Amino acid sequence: MLYFREEQMIKAIGSAYLVTDEMEIEATEMEIDLAENKLIATGNVNVIEGDGQFSAEYLEHDLETRQGVLVEGEGIIIASDIEEPIHLESPEVNYNPEEIEMDDTHFTTCDREESHYYFKANELVVYPGDRIVAKHVVFWEMSGNLPLFYLPVMVYSLRDQEPGFYPQAGYSRQRGWFVKTTYNYYLGSDYESWPASALEGDFGQLYLDYFSEMGFAGGFKHYYRSQEDDQAYLYLYLEDDKREQDDGPWVSTELDRKMKLDDGERNFNLAYQNHYSNYLTDPQHGTWLDLNFDQSLEFDNWANEVRADYRQDQRYQHRLDLGLDFDKLRDDFYDDRLAIGLDYGYTEREEHLNSYGLGLDYRTYFTNELFLDYELDLDYETAKQHEYGDYDTAIRLTEDQRAYDWTLKADLQGDTEEVESYYLPKFDLTLAPARLLEVDSLTNFELGLGGSNRYQVDWEDTKQHGYLEGNYQDDLRLTPANRLNYQQGIRQDIYDQGYAHWSYDSNLILFSDLGNNWSNRLSHRYQTVQGMAPDDFSTVNDRHKLEERLLWRRGRSRFQLTTGYDFLTGEYDDLEQRLNYQFNEEYQLENVLSYDLNHREFKQFATTFKVEKENLNYQTGVRLDLNDLEMIKWDNSLDWTTGQWNIKLNSSYDRPSDRFTTANLAIERDLHCRKLTLSYDHIDQEIWLQYQITAFSEQELKFGSSEEEGMLFDTDLGGLLDETD
Repeated sequence: MLYFREEQMIKAIGSAYLVTDEMEIEATEMEIDLAENKLIATGNVNVIEGDGQFSAEYLEHDLETRQGVLVEGEGIIIASDIEEPIHLESPEVNYNPEEIEMDDTHFTTCDREESHYYFKANELVVYPGDRIVAKHVVFWEMSGNLPLFYLPVMVYSLRDQEPGFYPQAGYSRQRGWFVKTTYNYYLGSDYESWPASALEGDFGQLYLDYFSEMGFAGGFKHYYRSQEDDQAYLYLYLEDDKREQDDGPWVSTELDRKMKLDDGERNFNLAYQNHYSNYLTDPQHGTWLDLNFDQSLEFDNWANEVRADYRQDQRYQHRLDLGLDFDKLRDDFYDDRLAIGLDYGYTEREEHLNSYGLGLDYRTYFTNELFLDYELDLDYETAKQHEYGDYDTAIRLTEDQRAYDWTLKADLQGDTEEVESYYLPKFDLTLAPARLLEVDSLTNFELGLGGSNRYQVDWEDTKQHGYLEGNYQDDLRLTPANRLNYQQGIRQDIYDQGYAHWSYDSNLILFSDLGNNWSNRLSHRYQTVQGMAPDDFSTVNDRHKLEERLLWRRGRSRFQLTTGYDFLTGEYDDLEQRLNYQFNEEYQLENVLSYDLNHREFKQFATTFKVEKENLNYQTGVRLDLNDLEMIKWDNSLDWTTGQWNIKLNSSYDRPSDRFTTANLAIERDLHCRKLTLSYDHIDQEIWLQYQITAFSEQELKFGSSEEEGMLFDTDLGGLLDETD
């Protein structure tokens, strides 16, 4: 490295390397003019800045303004939402901290020296960390030998998963043959007059589709920001209907906006449709409208949230819900809060039903342990010859200490005609004697007492009730392999009309380690009640039951067998076996079998088998009725890659109805950095062809069972057995 004092020049020859706060520069030769704050680099120039990297033959860079130019530049842009880097090539690259500008640019996500596909743009601008905007774009396939289409403007988001490039064509049973096209647009900063100037930097998509049975359809989705932290879009889609000219067009529109505020956030959504049924199979016009508003603010000493939701549906019903919440209302006590909710409903039809609702929830703290709650729930409705309202209100004073806690409550319920019931008052107290008396030997004891003055509309007068209870629980190590958990409780209830009853509750659980990964849990629950209680006072019943669970575990594998016996009814619980066996990391078997010991017959049996390998993911599940030896349901899922081909299958067959509820097949061809997919949906009788650039994973083709249907291997097998009990 050479330094020329008079010229204020630094020169480096051979292997020059410079690191600044913003970038790293490497070149064969480098020259820095300290007087002008200019840098010139030549020969194998490499520049790394943020998520981008460029190479060139020549670089001029202003060290003060951070502006510069690269000649014969090649670059790579890396973004979190794009799985593969974007490769760019341009004869000249001009850059500054806000943007990178290029002319006559080739760009692609293909990493081959001779790209399988690329876009060629007359102008291209990269806004680091935000988006890429290309103008006058031609898409070339077959290594640049086949121009497929032209786009005036093309936008790729580097931070939001906005739609990328993937044309579709296919066939639908309801709509016929179809072609769907998307045009990306971007509104730059060359507009001087309003309103175009107000749209600077906005972008979106225009849709133009055609369906042979329906006709043309189209619309747009426009993304805009009125403030830096805003995220908003306006969507509109219109569909013609050649079947009945009076029906079309079918309209769907939505306005959505999310705003970040200095002290919170604000969200708004408005959606509208002029149809309320499936217009493909049952065309019906009607207004469907949904309006949502939500705002949350956080200040130094308090916070609040405002909510509003208005809905109008096909049954001419209108619904308005309002909510207002305050939190941290006082500096000294963090949890003081107030929540208010209002709702209103109106029906336009003959009955003219109106409904009103009010909800109120308030809490205030006197100390950190002593607080007051108040709740009110009011509902009222009117119709042509009908008027009805009911309410439920309660106030509670609570103190929660380590040695004790207590609650004093008043509760009132009724309707427009009369008071239906109330507690005035109701008191409950729980004591921990060990902490209250500081005696460690009483650690496992707990005492409770309380009482209430209660009224119900069918009583002639109020009734009083009091109780006293004691509970004890502990663990006892019988042997190194056996542990007993025991809980004992006794309670005395007294009523003002001379009624009294007491109850004793015992729960014993014996845990045993049987060795060789086996364990057993035997539980005995006994509860007895003596005496009488007035009607409408809740009481416990006698219980005497034995339950058994045998369990085997090894690694992630698990087998369990459970049953029980009720001494009072003389009936057995179902004998249920559950198995989840992991053969290894690739193979897994799971099944559940239930047998009715009382009627001596099997219930349903469900089993699944899963294979998960590097290139194969297969899952199959069957549900059987073992009494009639009939299959009830059979599900399959396959994702298999062999060479450059990928096959995906999802099917679900319902035997009682003798039909498939899900049946989809997709065959994908890997074209390196692109993918061609042919898909078929047997249920909807649809077939479509999709071309996809794989770097943009958000456009991955997804199909299969719906969340409502579910597959055997996606749900709890034991729950499946309960569905048909």
